[in-house]
Amino acid sequence: ALLGASDVTAVDIDPVAVEVSKYNVELNRLSSKIQVMEGDLTKGLDVKADIVVANLIADLIILLSKDISAHLRGKGIYISSGILIEKKEQVASEIEKCGFKILEILEEEEWCAIAAQLN
Repeated sequence: ALLGASDVTAVDIDPVAVEVSKYNVELNRLSSKIQVMEGDLTKGLDVKADIVVANLIADLIILLSKDISAHLRGKGIYISSGILIEKKEQVASEIEKCGFKILEILEEEEWCAIAAQLN
């Protein structure tokens, strides 16, 4: 929201992360733009977005990628990060198998992020 998004929904399965996120939203005076909720995207949470960002370990990104398309509008963008470089090819391959086209892979030290678009 600080970079211009008009409406942000943040979802996390961890109640502590949800509370910290709510605190940060208040601290940055963004309550009118950001909704934080506890939930699991794989368990019937009905949220649609233009962009989904997941900062998780590679195994969880692989597990969740098949469910992400249900939460994207049109040719939405999926950004995944928190991926160790040695898992990059495996994660990118699994994301492609889930109907995404890889747009970009960024690397920094031992980490990488993958941006993909729904086909």
